Amino acid sequence: MSNREHANKSQSEPSKGSMTFENVDTADLSPDDLRTLVRNLHGRLAELETQNRDLSKSQEELRLLCQKDLRLYEEAPVACLTVDEHCQITAANAAARALLGVSDQTLKGQSLASLVVPEKREHFLEQCSRILEEGERLSFDTVIELSDGRLRSALFEGVAVRGDDRGPVVLCAVITDVSEQEASEAMLRQSHERLKWMFDLSREGILILDSDMRFEEANPAAGMILGYPRDILLKMGIEDLEPAPGRPGAEHLRGLSESEVTVGEFHFARPDGAVCTVEYSGRGLSDGQFVVFMRDITDQRTAAEQLLQYSEHLEDLVELRAERIRELERYRVQSEQLAATGRMAARIAHEINNPLAGIKNSFLLIKDAIAEDYPYYRYVGAIEKEINRIARIVSQMFDLYQPEQEQPQRFNLGETLEDVLLMLEPLCRQRGVTMAARLPDYPVILFQPEGLVRQVLYNLIANAIESSPADEIVRVTAVPLGENISIAVSDHGEGISEEVAVHLFEPFYTTKRAGAEEGVGLGLSVSRTLVELMRGTLSYQSKVGEGTVFRMILPQSI
Repeated sequence: MSNREHANKSQSEPSKGSMTFENVDTADLSPDDLRTLVRNLHGRLAELETQNRDLSKSQEELRLLCQKDLRLYEEAPVACLTVDEHCQITAANAAARALLGVSDQTLKGQSLASLVVPEKREHFLEQCSRILEEGERLSFDTVIELSDGRLRSALFEGVAVRGDDRGPVVLCAVITDVSEQEASEAMLRQSHERLKWMFDLSREGILILDSDMRFEEANPAAGMILGYPRDILLKMGIEDLEPAPGRPGAEHLRGLSESEVTVGEFHFARPDGAVCTVEYSGRGLSDGQFVVFMRDITDQRTAAEQLLQYSEHLEDLVELRAERIRELERYRVQSEQLAATGRMAARIAHEINNPLAGIKNSFLLIKDAIAEDYPYYRYVGAIEKEINRIARIVSQMFDLYQPEQEQPQRFNLGETLEDVLLMLEPLCRQRGVTMAARLPDYPVILFQPEGLVRQVLYNLIANAIESSPADEIVRVTAVPLGENISIAVSDHGEGISEEVAVHLFEPFYTTKRAGAEEGVGLGLSVSRTLVELMRGTLSYQSKVGEGTVFRMILPQSI
């Protein structure tokens, strides 16, 4: 019973044995009645004081409860607004003020509809009216405009609240910013569309299978590989693919692992009867399904079988090539023997020629000092004659290493280069070096002394091989330059230093180490001489530590 009801009851129900004092004229009362009346008044006063204390206590409890409710309202993590029956904002918590970017004083008295963008206000007011008039609890999407002009997507939830039967209706609203949620959903949709696009356009077939190995999804490439339209394929399972006789069929897919990628092949017959081979990789998904990526390798397997059929023919071709190499090897050995003889002659001639020149010059001085009437003057002529004879022998030894005067002829540069490369293959194997040649797609015909071109190519390529470390490539490139042809030989050796470059084309200058492969230093000197005889030029570009490129430019017709 409330304090108010308790007080009313006390006034309407007099105590037993007491007398009431309503409409009592105290002049008519006896002393005893007056004493009784006074006692009743004191009791009634005590009751009122007790009721007053109870009412004060209830009011304090109600005040504390209101403070707690207001604190919960203010500190709520969601934006809360209180709106009167005229849709005017009467209160807003901290989350609402933070979301809208305005102060409490600015919001109070402001129309709730002013928070919404103009094009959404009419629908917004209709929904608010339904909440206030019909007492419905509604939630709907809208767009609010913040104080800085930014627009945010929001979910509006409202409910009508009435304090008592006679009090006004109040709309309590909650506004949730769903912009980030909508952005995430948009990104998710975009990602899904992108994956769907990749799924549909993939050149590899992609299948999604359930736990019973039935096809749940398939991209167009899978339909093309298996030979079925997608709508038919989705009604099938691996048991519906006709196996190829004597080969593992699609049942092989039942070995897919749920935790590891499985790779393999299976064979099947398409509806048109064609037997196909498919390479696949697949694994289980988290929902009990399996995904399989596959590609048709039928053409590759057919090509491999054809290669096996051609093996005997290729062996015959290899034998013919080996015989040709042996012939060229014999020719190379003969050429090296002749070159060794020439190098020996040139070295002996070089070693003799220098002291011989000194002897001849000294003898000429002595000859001029001997008088003709000297008794042994007759030996002067004999000595001079023998010196001249030795000089002629030395000259002949030099002539042994000089090139023949070969007549120009038409020949295919590619064939000549191929012969030279074949002769140098043993040196490449010994050094661990690879050779690569690149010429125009059409035959390059030169009118030059073919033997001289061959000798220059041999010298340049052999030098490049000997200068290259193991596992490197010596490249030979021929490029037409108008009426000329440019032939470049490049290596990845140590390069040519400035000290070596000064003497590079000097006869008998060599940087090769002493030993069985020691040279006499005539290769580049002779090569440049031969190129100049063919009215061409021989030049080089080098960078220490990276390699060297020798370039020979010859007229296509001498």
